[in-house]
Amino acid sequence: MEVFNDEGASQIDENGIVTEDRKSLSFRIADDDPVSVRAEANVKLTNGNAEGWNSRVETHSTVSCTATDFFIEADLHAFEGKR
Repeated sequence: MEVFNDEGASQIDENGIVTEDRKSLSFRIADDDPVSVRAEANVKLTNGNAEGWNSRVETHSTVSCTATDFFIEADLHAFEGKR
């Protein structure tokens, strides 16, 4: 199963900050193999204003398992301006 959520951009009237939020989620499991389960999430959050300030956070997370262990992997990347 895959879920995509793009909430578009919205502005906070009090301070003029524009925020944008996009998510991609996927869940997989084989019918006859419960330890084949795998969940992944990708999220991108962007903030900025008319004065040129902007920032972006991108994350990727994965959860999987074996018969005895759970595994969690996660990456987070933060950007300011064009970097």
